[in-house]
Amino acid sequence: MPPAGRCALRHRPRPPSASYSSGVARPTKHAPPPLQVDTGRVVLAGIGVWAVALVVLLLLGDRVDDLWIWTCVAAIGLALMGLGVMRLQGQLPGRRAPDDRAADDPAVGTDGTAAPGPGHRPTGTRRADR
Repeated sequence: MPPAGRCALRHRPRPPSASYSSGVARPTKHAPPPLQVDTGRVVLAGIGVWAVALVVLLLLGDRVDDLWIWTCVAAIGLALMGLGVMRLQGQLPGRRAPDDRAADDPAVGTDGTAAPGPGHRPTGTRRADR
């Protein structure tokens, strides 16, 4: 019987030349490219499903536990917060980050605000023809 705190089976360390990857078979196929998914629509669809569930539960009235109603409310609230985070990160398709707009649109300045028009003079400068 082994002493207390010791394992009956002894671990045999591998020789230093052997590595884990030498015993693992290499994949025969390449991984497929990631899917391009409109996550905003997916989240909105989920909100719709939870909203329908909430309406059904409200129509059932006292026949259901209040926990299910609050579950629907919490799911809708968390999804709306998730949409807000996605909007701040520029992940929603309708709105791009300011740096992306500036590179594509000459009417947008480097800081994301509207660039000055052709007749604009910086404040405090004088015209040469005066």
